[in-house]
Amino acid sequence: MSNLLITLDIIIRLEGKVALITGGASGIGEATAKLFATYGAKVTIAEVQDDLGRAISKEFPSITYVHCDVTNESDIKNAVDSVVSAHGRLDIMFNNAGITVPMHLSSVLDSEKSHFEKVYAVNVFGAFLGAKHAARVMIPAKKGSIIFTSSIAAVTAIDAAPVVQLCNELGKHGIRVNCVSPFMIPTPILAADI
Repeated sequence: MSNLLITLDIIIRLEGKVALITGGASGIGEATAKLFATYGAKVTIAEVQDDLGRAISKEFPSITYVHCDVTNESDIKNAVDSVVSAHGRLDIMFNNAGITVPMHLSSVLDSEKSHFEKVYAVNVFGAFLGAKHAARVMIPAKKGSIIFTSSIAAVTAIDAAPVVQLCNELGKHGIRVNCVSPFMIPTPILAADI
């Protein structure tokens, strides 16, 4: 009975919502996009994996696809603007795009600065840009939800600080900010490193 109530609550909360999911063509983002669409949300996948994004949008009529490199601010702005243009609003921004440093580079001695620069560009600055442009359209609406994915392996006070700051700043405008930190989910990003 409790599972039925949880499912009904999810359906009620997602029905008619408008969501933008970065990194939505595979792994956690893909599963989230499909779940949201199944429960009545209009979803846009913002992704660099064009073939995968287009295939998912063909499979689900309520999912659209837009090419988006989260390290490029104009791509993020365009993705948010295209959602608002198509649906009149943005209710949920899921900053899910992410990459890892290959596990074989776990030693600082084996790592290159360029690997970490790319990880930070996608995982940190990309998420910042997603939040910035989502907030730009959510603040006037005085509502919305911004969600971040962060690896449980990377959870530290410094990682949490920006989310706490966003909660303080955007909460005044009716915007909820959350972070999910999954661990060892069998996704393509994990499989590539094992």
